[in-house]
Amino acid sequence: MIATAEALDEEMAARISEHRKRRPASWATIEEPYLVTSALEEVGRQDGVVLIDCLTLLISNLLFSPSAKGGQPSQQEVLSEMTDLARSARDSRADVVIVSNELGLGVVPEYPQARLYRDLVGWANQMMAKEADHAYFLISGMALDIKALHINPENL
Repeated sequence: MIATAEALDEEMAARISEHRKRRPASWATIEEPYLVTSALEEVGRQDGVVLIDCLTLLISNLLFSPSAKGGQPSQQEVLSEMTDLARSARDSRADVVIVSNELGLGVVPEYPQARLYRDLVGWANQMMAKEADHAYFLISGMALDIKALHINPENL
C-alpha cells in the first residue's frame, strides 16, 4: 500500500492513526505524500497488488506544497505527474488499485484555487480510468463498472 496522507494537524493525525489500526498486519505500507510514481515503480517490480490511497490527497499535496523550483507547481506540472503515475500503474507488474474521489458532482467551488483543484482531480481521474483495465464508481457501498457502461460517442 502507498498512503498519501500527511498529518498536518491533529484531526488528520487521528484519521491516519485510525487507518493504520484498520490495516491488516500483513500489509506493507509506504507513506509517501509526493513521490508516489517513484514508490510505485519500486514496489511494482514484483507481482502482487499495490493499493494507492488516495489520488485526491496526492494532488492536494502536489498542488498546495512548494515545488523544488521554490513555488507552487503549475497545473501542467501536476498533470505531468498524473500522466507519469497512470503510465507507471499501467506498466507495473503488480495489479495497481488507485482510490480517488469524484469532486465534480457538487457545487462549483467559489474560489479559483478550489476550482483548479477540482478540475485537476477530474482530469487525473480521467487519465487513470483511460489507462486502467477496470474503473469503478462506488456510491452507497455499491460499485458501478463504469468501463462496462461506457459508450463511445463516436460509435453512436
